[in-house]
Amino acid sequence: MHSSRFMPVACSAAHAGQAQCAGKATMTDTSRTDHGLPPLLDVRALVRTLWQRKLLVLATIVALVAVAVAYVALTPPIYTANASILVDPRSSKATNFDGVLPGFGADSAQIASQVSVIGSRDLLKKVFDAQGLADAPEYTDRGLKAKIESLYSQPEPVSKAAAFQNFRDHVTVNREGLTYVIDVSVSSLVPERAAAVANAIVARYKASLESEQQTANSEVTRFLDTKIKGLQGNVADADRKVQDFKDKHDLYDPDSGGTLQSRIDQLTTRLGNARDRADQASDRYQQALDAGHSPEDLGKLADILDSPTAQTLRQQYNSASTALANARSNYGDRHPRVRRLRAQLSKVEGLASQEAERITRKLKADRDLAATNVDKLKAQLSELRAQTDTANLDRVKLRELQRNADASRSVLDDFLQRSQQTSQLKGMQLSQVRVIESAAPPVSPTWPKTGLILPVSGVLGLLAGCSLALLLGPKGDHGEMARASGPETTPSGWREGDARHALAVSTAAPALAAPAVANERTAGEAIADLGVYTLPIAATASARTGIRTLRRELAGSEQSETSLQVLRLLRRILGRLDDHAEPFVLSVAPLVEGSEHKLAAALVGLGLRQLDERVLVVEVAADDDQPGAASSISARRGTAIFTDQASGLETIVLARDAEGTEGYHDIHALLDQIGNDFDFVVIVAASTSSRDESFARIEAISDLAITAFASTTAKERAADDLGARDDDGTGPQRAVIVVERSDAGDHSGFRPRLVSSGKDDERRAGGQGHGLG
Repeated sequence: MHSSRFMPVACSAAHAGQAQCAGKATMTDTSRTDHGLPPLLDVRALVRTLWQRKLLVLATIVALVAVAVAYVALTPPIYTANASILVDPRSSKATNFDGVLPGFGADSAQIASQVSVIGSRDLLKKVFDAQGLADAPEYTDRGLKAKIESLYSQPEPVSKAAAFQNFRDHVTVNREGLTYVIDVSVSSLVPERAAAVANAIVARYKASLESEQQTANSEVTRFLDTKIKGLQGNVADADRKVQDFKDKHDLYDPDSGGTLQSRIDQLTTRLGNARDRADQASDRYQQALDAGHSPEDLGKLADILDSPTAQTLRQQYNSASTALANARSNYGDRHPRVRRLRAQLSKVEGLASQEAERITRKLKADRDLAATNVDKLKAQLSELRAQTDTANLDRVKLRELQRNADASRSVLDDFLQRSQQTSQLKGMQLSQVRVIESAAPPVSPTWPKTGLILPVSGVLGLLAGCSLALLLGPKGDHGEMARASGPETTPSGWREGDARHALAVSTAAPALAAPAVANERTAGEAIADLGVYTLPIAATASARTGIRTLRRELAGSEQSETSLQVLRLLRRILGRLDDHAEPFVLSVAPLVEGSEHKLAAALVGLGLRQLDERVLVVEVAADDDQPGAASSISARRGTAIFTDQASGLETIVLARDAEGTEGYHDIHALLDQIGNDFDFVVIVAASTSSRDESFARIEAISDLAITAFASTTAKERAADDLGARDDDGTGPQRAVIVVERSDAGDHSGFRPRLVSSGKDDERRAGGQGHGLG
């Protein structure tokens, strides 16, 4: 069967003759609740068994509590002391110097790693030796096995390594969540010892951190000092190479004025000045040439050279000329005075000409000297510029040597500065670990906890006692109980979750195990009585009208009496089925003319669909039968299977031929065709087919052949006919059902009752509930 099933969760029975059963089921596909199912677990039976075995349960509780009391009394108390430290992620600095070892920071992994550091073997070994814990009894205990062996042999002393391992087992280091707080716990038989050891572990951890810082500072300082000596030698060598290179290639500092570039600059300046002087000398010489050598031009030459002699001669010339002119006007040209003055003037003119020539020669000499000086400076400047190319290559090498010297000097300066810093950091680095709670001797032991052990032992004793009581079962005749409940045990082949399993009767609740079916089968009766059901259908209504009424009644309320009684009917039917591969075949036929068998088939089909089973209704009709509106209903699968408008069930109609023999062969082909597409196939016979021997072929392949009657009287009259069908004992399992109709308009639900045999009356007298449950 498919997986859409339900499981019952509660069931109760009221009294004999009428069983009131309420169950809830969880359906995986439709999420609906079904009721009226027998319980998988009978709580009342369990309580009754526990009450019968109450002394056993009480004895078990007392025994376990006594063992717990003995354990508490004999177990030495263990005390646990706790110390808490805070690993501060903030870095505390007394100076701006960077420490050799950085702080922990806010890295959570760094804080978590400190837990392993505190619980490390090296740190705990130092505390173990310092506290002298090698002889502590809680750490030298060899255990129960060693104590037993010491009764008949000389025990070996506990080694120090084993004692230390026991000590480590008594130390717990934990981090409080994601905080920066670390808890150190130590367990001991002596409260003071536990507190002392916990505080010693914390102190040793803090001391180890400080020692690591100091050791790191010292090691770094020694390393720096060693490197500084080598760096100082490197710097001295680099400076010496620079100076030697300067001396060799005549490269000096620019500020001293001795470098090649400085000399070029000086010569360039001097050359410019010399050119200026040469130009001036040339200009004056040219002016002298232009002025001439006459006495009249002597004034110009005097201005050029600024000569006092020329000025005097010019004055004399002017005086002589004036005197000569006066004398000639006064005495005439032949006068001696005039001749004397003319001779004097000629003398002055000669002297002036000589002075003019001298001045001209002097200006020429100055011009030539200035030109020579310019040429000389040009030659020197060209020579220095020729040396510049070689000097530039030398400067490239010099700069390389200078860079090496500067780099060595920079590294040396850094090492010197860092060495001074690390040497001064001793004792100045503040610890990031702070004790926020020192361990104090605990007042109460952490183990054994009397308030925990005794209640737990009581609960365990209760559970053990109840389990033992249920295992032994209730007091009384176990064989009778097995006979009462055994026939209704669910077949082993049924899967958990099937409707058959859901409707199967629990062996733990024999009072609710459908005693009618069980007793009938146990007694060897071949025909099961499924009961009498009164439907709210008018006596004159057609079968299809009755089916519609029944469908509305079942669709109304899941807790209605109608739904509950249908589920009880199905339980009776499923209790008669043997397990095999799907589908299960149920045949419903009348023994006399009528349509009550169609109502019975609808009752079974609608009930199975309520259980989420896949149901196919097969109507077997003669040529003159009218299956009813089948032609107007659209088919769901192919052209043969359709949804019946009255019942809402998937239906197929098989026609019976005139001879009444060949048409029944179609049922075999139908079963082969549908395979396991359906869980149940309900075959509804024609109105008179039960009187046709050919219908026996269909009944032969049925898992249960149900004969429907319209009244109890009709069933009783046909008792002999029903018994004759199974005289050989080879026919199918059979059952009878009575479907009565109530008065028109009565829709109050079922009026279920059973027509019981004498055995049923005896069961009622014996106090076993029968009803339909």
